[in-house]
Amino acid sequence: MINQNPLTVLTIVDEKKSGSLRLLLDKIYKDVEANDVIPFVKFTRIHFARFVIIESSQVRGVSTPTYLAFSTNFDGELRQHLDELFTIAGKGFDQVYDHCTGYDGYGDMERRIAFFERNMLPFPNAFYNGHRGLSVSLIKIQNDVRNAIQDFLNNNPQGSLQPAQIRQNILDHLNKTNMLGVAPPEIKLDSVWPTVLVVVLVAALIWIIMGLKVLGSIIVLMLLILLLLYTTLRRKEKRDPQIEDLDKKRIAGRIAVLQERENFNVQNQLTHIVPVKEGWFRLFMLKLVLGGINFLARTVYNKGKLGNIPTIHFARWVLIDDNKRLLFFSNFDGSWESYLGDFIDKAAVGLTGVWSNTLLFPRTKNLVQKGATDEERFKYWTRMNQIPTQVWYSAYKSLAVVNVSNNNEIYQGLFRNMNQEETIAWLRRL
Repeated sequence: MINQNPLTVLTIVDEKKSGSLRLLLDKIYKDVEANDVIPFVKFTRIHFARFVIIESSQVRGVSTPTYLAFSTNFDGELRQHLDELFTIAGKGFDQVYDHCTGYDGYGDMERRIAFFERNMLPFPNAFYNGHRGLSVSLIKIQNDVRNAIQDFLNNNPQGSLQPAQIRQNILDHLNKTNMLGVAPPEIKLDSVWPTVLVVVLVAALIWIIMGLKVLGSIIVLMLLILLLLYTTLRRKEKRDPQIEDLDKKRIAGRIAVLQERENFNVQNQLTHIVPVKEGWFRLFMLKLVLGGINFLARTVYNKGKLGNIPTIHFARWVLIDDNKRLLFFSNFDGSWESYLGDFIDKAAVGLTGVWSNTLLFPRTKNLVQKGATDEERFKYWTRMNQIPTQVWYSAYKSLAVVNVSNNNEIYQGLFRNMNQEETIAWLRRL
């Protein structure tokens, strides 16, 4: 099984070259697939990629530089990914990173890789993958097979044939046209149960070795710590300011700039950056929630839905600027409005748990209540902290998450033995 991984590279822009960098990124954006700088369509491992300029800012009284963020969701190992990037578009990356301080990779593969590694952020604090085990090439193959089956059925009506015969006709057609290929690799998903088992075994071991009193004392201590954290949380929730001025006319220009690069395809993108509330407590709570989301994304929400949201291809949360700001990248289906609506209706608890620890988020209760459900404030706050994405690429821009998942089920079904009930269910996917 091929795993999908995130890459995030954050570099400082040379302010004297900021203008020409914007022009170069705009050139790439106008033909993101086949431009002569970085022709993204030539890469075989990238699902999604983006370049984003993060403007200089004041964070807790300290100036931050202008950053260039480059991110990808890619198949396989990092070194293979970097080799492909610089083999195909090394000179193009030289052109881009010539606008950043400290770049010394010109014309040399190893120096380019070393520069990326120096400026690479650690693995995201939370990372969600909606396509576990499905490589770019497999997603495209599965879509081609799905289209071939549909064309066959459109051109060869099956009438009143039995389900098993229809399926056999499909298989015969795919074999004749060399579309069937080989059985796909088994997808192995992580499970939450090994972790649960370890916790239970550790508790049992403490009980056996040290006795019930020691285990009880540990439980009491943990409950006291939780009580202290809860009372601290509630005190801060009552005092923390929330965004109040909801004058949409004031940010109309900002929204117009953002909307220039939204809603062109089935898919969409969002880049969002917001300061973390001051103090160790809020940073601790944020890391705790993000750690929980990262764990659940690997073990529970690993079948195409984050919470109950079925429209997210990939998402990541990354702390930057010495944990002072939270950067969020998302690749999703549908409009911005529908996406935020999904947040509110289907995943408000988890997402409120994250962003309740960031500046001016709508007021929360008990960490995960209210917050995002304050719809007007939440949408306004999101737009206030959303920034334009200068370049965005998708390897399969016409496919929604549900399409990718359905294509996979169809393709996997070609290589399985089925009874009549299973065959009928499989044909319904077509």
